[in-house]
Amino acid sequence: MRSAFAAPVKRGLLPRLMPVLLLTLPSLSVAQDYKVAFSDQRKGDSYSWYYVTNGDGSGARHLTDIGITSIGSWSPDGQRIAYFAQANRGTDPELMKKYKLPLHSPLYVMNADGSNRHRVLDVPAAAWGVWWSPDGKSLLFDSSYEDPNQNDPAVQKGSKGLVLGLYVLDLQTGKNRSLTRLPQNSYPSWSPDGREVVFSSGLTSAALEIYSIGIDGRNARRLTSRRGSAMRPMFAPNGQLIAFQAVPRPGAPETDPASGVFVMNKDGSGQTRLAGRIGRDYSWSPDGKNILIGGNGVYIINVDTKMERKLDFVPSNALDIVFSPDGGRILYRVFERGKGGLFTVKVDGSEPRTLTESPNGTGPFAVSMLLRGPTR
Repeated sequence: MRSAFAAPVKRGLLPRLMPVLLLTLPSLSVAQDYKVAFSDQRKGDSYSWYYVTNGDGSGARHLTDIGITSIGSWSPDGQRIAYFAQANRGTDPELMKKYKLPLHSPLYVMNADGSNRHRVLDVPAAAWGVWWSPDGKSLLFDSSYEDPNQNDPAVQKGSKGLVLGLYVLDLQTGKNRSLTRLPQNSYPSWSPDGREVVFSSGLTSAALEIYSIGIDGRNARRLTSRRGSAMRPMFAPNGQLIAFQAVPRPGAPETDPASGVFVMNKDGSGQTRLAGRIGRDYSWSPDGKNILIGGNGVYIINVDTKMERKLDFVPSNALDIVFSPDGGRILYRVFERGKGGLFTVKVDGSEPRTLTESPNGTGPFAVSMLLRGPTR
């Protein structure tokens, strides 16, 4: 039976889309294998992790009951998952006492089958995300454990935030090093060669700019100067372009021409506006030719032509929308009226699939890299 959450393909839509699809969408001629790890609330309030083989919903396996507080990150070879878990003064009293923070999210790594689960970090980390390096040797994470204001009573009560810094954890030595302690760090992205990281940072959340820094903590550079907020930078697969989103400047209307989705060269030059819309989610296609934007509608934008197409077959309230690693499908989740599910559909709107549904809600998910070469 068709899922109530999966949007039907509108009759007659595909023929109208074909000329544009041929210009803007990835090739659909090959099938690839990948896995999807996702959190679920089937066992109450706490999320539990599962993984799904081949991206078709088969082979679901329960990995852990520990509460998950982040999307998580797959190792490049698809053999391990890094993720944050829930902790508080009751579950981790020694560390909470040492750093006097209101909340701590331990960082774990486990095998893709749930085995060899172990904690890899001895300092508090934030739960916004963890990002595996392209060579599989390091994890990038954000934390506030070095903020001198951590002893502020308002911070300890949770009514005042802390300054985040970016850190890199060496998985072989277990040692971490600081990349930057600039305030308001958010949404870092590894360069494909693993030599640098881009991120948005600023004195306030309303004045963010894009920066880059070498993985050794040197050569920090500001790439944008927009007088508004430039955020969520993301390297293209070839490492030569960076996409980012810019929100309207203070006092400017939503149609501010300085806002929208932009791309620029990796040195910050050649900033080009692709679209005026700003999405809740966005991602590069694996071939680097298109950008997927989700939030109040789902769109694919071609980077070269700036042509965009609304994907009416994906629900407008879809969350965490991403391309599959072979570029042939779109994955997303829906949470509505206390229920949720994880879904996938081809980029032309055909072959919608339900990967999982839950009466209590499916949470964030992470998609692995391709696990083997193309099969025809």
